[in-house]
Amino acid sequence: MEHFPSQLLHQADAELKSSGNMDALLRAYSVRLVEHALERCKGHKTAAAKALGISRATLYRLLAQDRP
Repeated sequence: MEHFPSQLLHQADAELKSSGNMDALLRAYSVRLVEHALERCKGHKTAAAKALGISRATLYRLLAQDRP
């Protein structure tokens, strides 16, 4: 937890208290982490997946979850 930005931890705490749905919260934060990694890697999906320690397939699956 010490590696997460404090702003994300505060948001997570507030959202968990309001929604009580940990699965939805974890999905939302996974998507946010992927989006931040893509920003840092200038949109390069392979580099973002590597930076996160996940496969490209997992990265694509997380991005697909973000779409309605």
